[in-house]
Amino acid sequence: MTAVSVPLVSPAARTTYPLGALLPSPENVRKKPRPADTVLSMALSIHAHGGLLQNLVVVPELQDGRRPGRAEVAAGETRRLALCLLRDGGVPGAEGFGEDYAVPVLEVDGTEAVVASASENMQRVPMHPADQFEAFQTLHEQCGSVEHVAAVFGVTELM
Repeated sequence: MTAVSVPLVSPAARTTYPLGALLPSPENVRKKPRPADTVLSMALSIHAHGGLLQNLVVVPELQDGRRPGRAEVAAGETRRLALCLLRDGGVPGAEGFGEDYAVPVLEVDGTEAVVASASENMQRVPMHPADQFEAFQTLHEQCGSVEHVAAVFGVTELM
């Protein structure tokens, strides 16, 4: 397979947005609702890590050529929903995820929204179960707690 280099239409910018200023995007290619357990699992992981490990990809909202300070999430909607669950008290003990929580984002032009969404949703390779087992085993050896490892990854202790 030959690699093809396709430059972005406009330069992307890394910044942050308040959680309350992030909206779902109609350009997100994943149309089916996220299962509640998937959103909860992501929320537990975000909480366990003290925040996001990977930024969202957003398109700044424009009104009459001006930016009102909101953005649509083109890639990372599950993470946005998980942050909203944390904000709304869906994870006991999770604090600091209010409306003003600074969410790391990559701003892209509106013409890049579908590309970013499709890339993030299609370019995935699931972890092999043996690799997952070894990772969990190593983490258990490091922290000594099955409960902690399960909480970090939002899985049951019996997984």
